[in-house]
Amino acid sequence: MSSGRGALRRLLALPLAAALAAAVPGGTGRAAFADLGQHWATLAVERMAAKGIVYGVERDGKTVFEPDRPVTRWEAVVMLIRALGLEEAARRRTAIPAAFREAASVPTWAFGAVAEAVERGILAGPELSAFRGGERATRLQVATWLARALQLEDGSGSPGAPPGGEGVPGPPFADLGGLTAAQVRVVALVAETGLMTGGDGRFRPADPVTRAEMAVLLDRVDRLLENALDAREATGKVESTVGGLVLRVGAGQRVFALPEDTLVYYEGLRASRAFLAEGDTVNVVADAQGRARVVEVIAKPLAAEGTVVEVTPGGAAGGARIRLRLGDGSEQTYAVRPDSLVALDGRPVALRRLAPGQLAVLEGRDGAVTRVTAWSRVEEVRGELVALARTEGGHLLQVRVRGTGGDPEERVFTLPEGAGLTRDGRPAQPGDLKAQDRVILTLRGGRVFAVEAESYERELTGTLRAVRFGQRVEVTVEVARPGGGSRVETYPVRGDATIRKDGRTAGVTSLRPGDRLEFTVTGDDITRLAAETRYTEVEGTLVRIAIADPPEITVRLPDGEEKRYHVSPDVTVRLGNQQVSLVSLRPGQRVSLSVAYDQVVAVRASVQSALDDLRGVVRYLDFQENSLVLELEDGRTRHVKAGGGFLVVRFGNVHDRLSGLEVGDAVIVIGRDVPGLPFEAQVVVVVGAGG
Repeated sequence: MSSGRGALRRLLALPLAAALAAAVPGGTGRAAFADLGQHWATLAVERMAAKGIVYGVERDGKTVFEPDRPVTRWEAVVMLIRALGLEEAARRRTAIPAAFREAASVPTWAFGAVAEAVERGILAGPELSAFRGGERATRLQVATWLARALQLEDGSGSPGAPPGGEGVPGPPFADLGGLTAAQVRVVALVAETGLMTGGDGRFRPADPVTRAEMAVLLDRVDRLLENALDAREATGKVESTVGGLVLRVGAGQRVFALPEDTLVYYEGLRASRAFLAEGDTVNVVADAQGRARVVEVIAKPLAAEGTVVEVTPGGAAGGARIRLRLGDGSEQTYAVRPDSLVALDGRPVALRRLAPGQLAVLEGRDGAVTRVTAWSRVEEVRGELVALARTEGGHLLQVRVRGTGGDPEERVFTLPEGAGLTRDGRPAQPGDLKAQDRVILTLRGGRVFAVEAESYERELTGTLRAVRFGQRVEVTVEVARPGGGSRVETYPVRGDATIRKDGRTAGVTSLRPGDRLEFTVTGDDITRLAAETRYTEVEGTLVRIAIADPPEITVRLPDGEEKRYHVSPDVTVRLGNQQVSLVSLRPGQRVSLSVAYDQVVAVRASVQSALDDLRGVVRYLDFQENSLVLELEDGRTRHVKAGGGFLVVRFGNVHDRLSGLEVGDAVIVIGRDVPGLPFEAQVVVVVGAGG
């Protein structure tokens, strides 16, 4: 942590006024508007100014914003059109629809915005004949325009559902008595989505909207919508501040110029550029030239992505919760702040509108969610990149995909700035993409969210999962990613592909699940494949060998589990340095098995595993001492003690205690005979029952 940043954080522990006075000395950051000072809306105003949604005016040689001046209706419409990302469309307007009767009175600077608003139905009804654009815009008017622009509706999708019914709940405001049912519903919609709220139980529908209030409202709208303005903003981790601001955003990277007059905020307080440090999570708003204008450091960031499991809307006092199933399969519940913003498929909604099964991305701070972005539809599109072109707010991707009838067709997608992009498993920029690249587009709500690209000819490694024979041979492979992890993909094998297995020329039928593969993919097809048999090494104690067709070998693993394997007809068996037959092995020997495709292809037993044996009849069992007395064939007796990994094999049943034996049993005892000590038994095989 830099000394400047540490000093500032100490300042933040001071009383607010003192901290602010000390944290922003001369030259620590620009002041875009001379009259904002510590105004409550400063951050929102600066964000909107950076995006070109609001502008200031010149007064006495200074740029001021006039935050407390009521906004006119002309200004409100212009600001709203900009926030919707429609400024370019408005500039192309050459005429205002004839339904708007006051076209002659529209100022030149508002002409295109008004035309766009009329065309889109944002201005409608009585407003078309008596707009009076120079008058103050009221809160109810702005709410109405906002509801139309964002196409806000109740849960049933019916625009005429009454407030308080099954659609939108009635707004908790006491000053709506003089409004029509339609106006009350508008208030309910903007309040429930968190876009416009009242205070002290009142909405104040007739009050004018100040320029500061309009900036805050449009900041909320901007955070919810997906449009070309998103290219001006990014949230990620700081990787460097040398020569610019480098952010890690998902799997990609964003780079912004970092002028001296960039504004830096921490928990709403102005700070110096020295406050920024590598590893910080920040939100950056840039101007049209890619220069960072506002950088907000997010303390204790919260970020999660998963599938909605359950939503608890809560009440006015809070208590809202959302439960997600994360990518690793676990489930986590997150608290949602009452003032949080929620968008579903690019439109503002109330939290209650979310449903299980939807994909959601959560953002927040200090352990609580402040923004939820959800999609009801997630689509994956695969194809071949035909062309790439730069456009406003991102790039256009022309992709050749397989059509519904199986024939190829070309589709065009917009790749927004900041969308996740990888090429050959590594973070990439749009300029890294090449024609003929194979691409996988992830679309959320019809909008490209991420792109995985692979070069036309590429070298891959992985593990074979399956081989399918049909009109074309296809292999399913778990492909290793360069940055870690894997994915499962299916590739056709071209008829003239070169195939090798374990260093020799081979055919496709030699491949087996579990083989390690190195292969070349040209376009969509495998053109070269080298496979190696994947061997699994197993160590344990030999329990039994069954001479059957095929033979079977059973071993006891170190954790006590017994496992049975088929033995390959051409198995290699070695005892020390000598090659022997399978029947030469004895139960109780320590063995190492090489297993391929669930068959033992090699067995290795160390010389030390060749044990001594005794034959006789059990005459006494001492369970306390875990030992027995054996009468040998010559009439002598021998003290036998159970050793490590002790086993009793009784007519096919295996026991690990003396309780598997009975007095009078005829047995073969296999173990170690050390002079002067009891015989240390590892395996006792019962060959005749006592009685």
